[in-house]
Amino acid sequence: MRAFLATCFALTIALSNSTAQESPSVQLFEEQQTTANDQADPSASAESESATQDKIKIDAAQLQLIVNVEVAARDAGIVESINITEGNLVKTGDAIATLDRESAMASANVAASELDIAKEENENDIDLRYAKVSKDVSGKVYQRSVNAANQFAKSVSKTELERLKLEYERARLSGEQAERSAVVNELTVELKKSQMELAEVQLRNREIRSPTSGMVVQVYQQVGEWVQPGEPIARVIDLSKLRVSCRCYLEDASPESIAERATFTHRGRQYPAVVVFTSPEIDPDVQDFIVWAEVENATGELKPGMRGSIELQRRD
Repeated sequence: MRAFLATCFALTIALSNSTAQESPSVQLFEEQQTTANDQADPSASAESESATQDKIKIDAAQLQLIVNVEVAARDAGIVESINITEGNLVKTGDAIATLDRESAMASANVAASELDIAKEENENDIDLRYAKVSKDVSGKVYQRSVNAANQFAKSVSKTELERLKLEYERARLSGEQAERSAVVNELTVELKKSQMELAEVQLRNREIRSPTSGMVVQVYQQVGEWVQPGEPIARVIDLSKLRVSCRCYLEDASPESIAERATFTHRGRQYPAVVVFTSPEIDPDVQDFIVWAEVENATGELKPGMRGSIELQRRD
């Protein structure tokens, strides 16, 4: 038994010595392989370092609305109808509410009638034609009387000549007055047209239309409520394109060095983005500046307020 144990102990010592002798060789082989790999691709580490230097990753980026419009009333009045509710999609120009229109319609009707009267007076040229005829006739009568007085002494008295001259001057001035009246009538037509256009604008303002396409997310008024000019009726947002807002440290990049291309990442999914603004103002305490990028959101999967990261690129 003792002989058997001695034999096992001797074998264990021999095996340990053999392993110790082989370890330096294995370590040397691994070092040679590493050196060979580095020599085979010496630019790999340099390219990796260069790629890192060309890109700036900012972990704190947030999505914001670009189009966020409060649609307001242009005139004062009572809300007559509301055509939308929260969640409705609207297009630019869609009527979302209407104010009472009785007064505006009456004003438009009055303006239309006054315009018709002005046009009729402008087209009536009877006074102008009469003044021209009267001027011609009185002028001829006066001239004949003057000729007769010159040919035959005392054939026409001086008083009669003065009266005829006065009639001629009156007819001439009446013609000038008729011409001026015609000009005034034309100007009156233009004035009434402007008043008519103003009345139509005021009537259109009773309809409150969306200035943009998007989704209605808030309705502030109800039918029957009184609103003042500028008071909001509803809020419309557009989700088709969102803004990525972040702040970049000055030690990482300057505002002028950031390129347009960027990538926004949210929950592992990447979205192409375009940098549209880098603020020239540097925060004196933190030494950073604002960067805005825009990302397309046709599917609507991105929502304002979501957070993610953005990878910016430096200009060449």
